[in-house]
Amino acid sequence: MQLQPVDRFIDLVRHRAPTDLPGARIRELGPARDGPPLVAVVVPGTPERAVVLGYPHPAEPLAQIAWDELARVIRSRLQIGGNGHWLIVPAWDAAGARLADPAWTVVDPPLATLAASWIRPAPDLQVEWSFPVELEGQRFDAPLPETVALQNVLAEMAPQFLFSLHNALFPDGYLLVSDELAACEDALGEVLSRAGMGRRHPCPIPYVPEFGTGVYGLPGIRREREYLASLGAGTTPRLDHGAASFDMRQPDRVRRRKPFKQLRPCRGARSRRPADAARVILRC
Repeated sequence: MQLQPVDRFIDLVRHRAPTDLPGARIRELGPARDGPPLVAVVVPGTPERAVVLGYPHPAEPLAQIAWDELARVIRSRLQIGGNGHWLIVPAWDAAGARLADPAWTVVDPPLATLAASWIRPAPDLQVEWSFPVELEGQRFDAPLPETVALQNVLAEMAPQFLFSLHNALFPDGYLLVSDELAACEDALGEVLSRAGMGRRHPCPIPYVPEFGTGVYGLPGIRREREYLASLGAGTTPRLDHGAASFDMRQPDRVRRRKPFKQLRPCRGARSRRPADAARVILRC
């Protein structure tokens, strides 16, 4: 097996989407830290509104591996029909993925090579963990450009489903799901079994609830903060990063702010282009 460089994968999605997904169109979401603007595939005519996030971290190419199956699932939803739509971001953190490309695009790379080349920025420099948030009297408000782009999509679209396609290096799989799906743990666990995967236990994230073997709760910022506080003898940890995409799915905890005039440059960011975006602050 050989993965394509992330930019090649994005190009392939651009060209294949109209054939793989009837009615699909390409939408530009906003500027990125490096390289071309962030793009998504929009597929109208489904029963639900859903967002799929590929490459939520640099060394997580699951979207590339699963594209054919994802397209099959969306086609099955199109057969049912409806007023909803799916929005698929093939590579949310393309800038980070480019750094991982040399190790991840060789033929059958050894596990040791992938582990040695595993890239994970500090949380405040991750597209997944830099959503603006106010919590415990502290505030984080330095989102990356790709985070702002998705923030606007979530506010505009109010998706019923959010699928963030993460992967790890160990052989067993596990699912992180919202609390509303706790009662579905048997059926969710079967998804892993049917794919021929073992169920990872215990969960590598120590502060999420266990719904079943291989099925765990989401690691939202509130849970993370409560866990960190429990380790610090009651002291309030410093808020050094933002909320995650799945934290933003709760509209009753989102507040709109005035539009951005210009994206504030972030550390390591090259793009300083203006964006018509709404400032959204998550209040916990």
